Amino acid sequence: MNEILRDRIKERMDALGMNPSSVSLEAGLSRSAVRDILSGKAKNPGITTLHSIARVLKCSDNYLMGYTEEKHYGEATDILIDANARRGDSSGTLEAGIFRQAAYRDQIDEFDPFADDPRVSFRSRKPLSGQRRYQGRDLYLYIMGDNSLTDESIQKDDILIAMHDPSGDGMGFKDGKIYIISHRVPGLGAEELSARIAHNRGGKVHLLTSSKEAFFAPIIVDGPGSEPNSYETATGGKIEVEGIVVELTRQLDV
Repeated sequence: MNEILRDRIKERMDALGMNPSSVSLEAGLSRSAVRDILSGKAKNPGITTLHSIARVLKCSDNYLMGYTEEKHYGEATDILIDANARRGDSSGTLEAGIFRQAAYRDQIDEFDPFADDPRVSFRSRKPLSGQRRYQGRDLYLYIMGDNSLTDESIQKDDILIAMHDPSGDGMGFKDGKIYIISHRVPGLGAEELSARIAHNRGGKVHLLTSSKEAFFAPIIVDGPGSEPNSYETATGGKIEVEGIVVELTRQLDV
């Protein structure tokens, strides 16, 4: 993402006749913020920082980060969901390092004796209505349940919107992008649902958290699984990529 981000910031600055300092100040950031991104000093700018820069550069966050080739000048400040979205719209709560016993109703036979066990939680993904920039893709809402991405300016209770393509097209791992990951390990009928940043290290994709408050073990991807968006892990587990984070909404107390 970083190379695309730098190229597109430069492109938009040239088109608007702006320089790094003027973009930074108009975005409400430190004078050197954009220059640090362009030089590579700031390797993983937070989502809120990128949103502020995109607003000034009159394009969408998704264009700056390489998710789309369309600039959407007129939609730069649009959000995909109402800021008052309820937790009932959520497809899950994201908590790194926490495994919860889980099952999907469509995977349980009607005669399964555990189907009504109160200890088993059922999670259903609930597609949201997307705008035209995401035609052909599904959108899902998740609640950030911990502080595992605070270094990315993502806080507990933030609402994240993830884009999902059932075919797997465009869902491959790219450095710096944030993914919603469902992680299961052998012999444990439980699921870890978390938001993680992809980084390539030594030829392997590492799915990492980003927080000075706590350390969570990385998930190391070993290779593709048998289904689209599924992968085997280096420890013998399995993950499913439920989506790529494309929007963040935060409700502020006033």
